[in-house]
Amino acid sequence: MKSSDITVIAVPTYGCRVASLYYAFAGRRQGIIKRHEESKKKLLDKIVALIVVGNISAGGDLAHHKIILDHNNCKHPLSAKLSQPAECGQDSIYGTLMEDEVVKDNRHIGRLNT
Repeated sequence: MKSSDITVIAVPTYGCRVASLYYAFAGRRQGIIKRHEESKKKLLDKIVALIVVGNISAGGDLAHHKIILDHNNCKHPLSAKLSQPAECGQDSIYGTLMEDEVVKDNRHIGRLNT
């Protein structure tokens, strides 16, 4: 992340909760940024978009809002998208969202500001 120009974070959700790896990342990020202003510029200021994967019926919208709030101090206004497997006819339990042609084509990225 330090050498990237921008960072897009994609996070799966499970039953109204974010994935444990994201949770650990967000927690550790806070400690690093509070102590080191230079690290903030290298990490936080590069985050420009969030993609949250989860169905509203399973609380994906709640996790989506939590993740947006986690990044309220980013330099740039964030684009955030809740990508629902159900919208693409996929079953979230099997993790097959990436097999959908719309997702493969990256056409859903154009809807990030929605």
